[in-house]
Amino acid sequence: SDLKELDLSSNQLNEVPRALQDLAMLRTLDLGENQIRTFDNQSFKNLHQLTGLRLIDNQIGNITVGMFQDLPRLSVLNLAKNRIQSIERGSFDKNFELEAIRLDRNFLADINGVFATLVSLLWLNLSENHLVWFDYAFIPSNLKWLDIHGNYIEALGNYYKLQEEIRVKTLDASHNRITEIGPMSIPNTIE
Repeated sequence: SDLKELDLSSNQLNEVPRALQDLAMLRTLDLGENQIRTFDNQSFKNLHQLTGLRLIDNQIGNITVGMFQDLPRLSVLNLAKNRIQSIERGSFDKNFELEAIRLDRNFLADINGVFATLVSLLWLNLSENHLVWFDYAFIPSNLKWLDIHGNYIEALGNYYKLQEEIRVKTLDASHNRITEIGPMSIPNTIE
């Protein structure tokens, strides 16, 4: 099939349909607003051309290594409004072209080691999660836009005293529990 875009949003799907594996030319896939709880290492097999994947508003619990391994061209990933509590380190290691990730409105408590190696990532939304601890070492150096509002963060950590390595221009850290801002808390690049 030469199908390039497929919208299956707002249905009652509780898993990623196996039939998708026959759609090798697919570029965008919308599975948002369904009942998908989990998917495995085979769920997106053969979708090597896929650049956009929308999984917003499902019941997905955790992200583990291998789930997105068959999506080397993936650049936009929307996992907002799920039940994600943890993301295993290395889950996005095969997604070299990821530029934007939405993980807002989940239950993430820890992101250490999850995103730092994603060199193409420019846009990251982690708002309205359960993050308590944040450090600039957690984000990739090329990131330009970061939203961490609505968490439980007490400080904008910068353990390695990074300045030149941080390229964030837009940062929303509102509605947290931040008690003080030090000289290394806000990168020089903020506009």
